[in-house]
Amino acid sequence: MISRIFSRFLLLASLFLLVACAATVPQEEHDQVLADLAESEAQISELRGEVSAAEGATDEANAEIENLRGELDAANGQIADLQGEIASLQESVTALEGDLEAANSELSDSLAEVDSLAAEVDIANATADDAEQQRLEIESKVERAVLASDLLAGLLILGQSVDSISDAEAGAIFLDFASKVEDLDDEGLNERFDALILSEGTGEAETFELIFYLFDIIGELKTE
Repeated sequence: MISRIFSRFLLLASLFLLVACAATVPQEEHDQVLADLAESEAQISELRGEVSAAEGATDEANAEIENLRGELDAANGQIADLQGEIASLQESVTALEGDLEAANSELSDSLAEVDSLAAEVDIANATADDAEQQRLEIESKVERAVLASDLLAGLLILGQSVDSISDAEAGAIFLDFASKVEDLDDEGLNERFDALILSEGTGEAETFELIFYLFDIIGELKTE
């Protein structure tokens, strides 16, 4: 872990070379990067709304489960009452045979209602599980996209302000960049970041590989 952090600190020495490389990007491509970034931020905002909607669906499903459980308890209470009536009617089967048949019929209806309510509870549980899983997947993609968007923004800031920031400011931006790379915990991103470090900040191909990979992470949102 210490060796990995130390190797990333080595990038400080070549940070301005990286920025200089990024600064050579034509203005048209630079503007396109900014436009893509703005579009990605809008998609992130939209997905956050979908996360809120998924959470609302989960709450509604849970509330429906509680209501159905109440109905199931009530139906079980009816069954207990009807079974008591059956026990009483059995003492005078001949005289009350018609009543017994009616009670048995009512009991059958109640049992069918219990089966139906139990099936609805199962469906509601499955719906709640699906909604929760979808919410977690969307949250994960949104978090990854936000971090990737922040990394792209950091690269743009460095590219635009290479001649106006101090070594300390550039170092702080780089440390924040390296921290976000670790937070993403993405093997592909780590490989590209390490490749850029090994190029000592002079690898234009490595720089663009990193940028395009960040756009791929943000692009995962478009699959929803």
